[in-house]
Amino acid sequence: MELFLAGRRVLVTGAGKGGRRGKCPGIEPVCVDLGDWEATERALGSVGPVDLLVNNAAVALLQPFLEVTKEAFDRSFEVNLRAVIQVSQIVARGLIARGVPGAIVNVSSQCSQRAVTNHSVYCSTKGALDMLTKVMALELG
Repeated sequence: MELFLAGRRVLVTGAGKGGRRGKCPGIEPVCVDLGDWEATERALGSVGPVDLLVNNAAVALLQPFLEVTKEAFDRSFEVNLRAVIQVSQIVARGLIARGVPGAIVNVSSQCSQRAVTNHSVYCSTKGALDMLTKVMALELG
């Protein structure tokens, strides 16, 4: 794995509770609310060229179906789907402009395939992410 990544820049969204700069040399954290389109655009504008992208960020705002709020719905789709589209567009456009190959990995969930109590919005975002991944593979592959 290390040889494959040598000299390549990897962007992993989310992971705020995982890897830290002190544990892994070379990690440069970028803090941004992926639900904020403009802030994400600004933050990624300063990251530089990216070769590999892992769309890992997600929120799970659990509510019974009859109690789903507009706020939970909007926030979930902003982070779990819209941000994947935005970040992937930025990275893919950069790869195409540079004429280099790359890879984009979208992290989904078993909730995209199975109904789970109080997960109606989360399951919906992950189901949509699965289909988005297929379309991205078709158009970018």
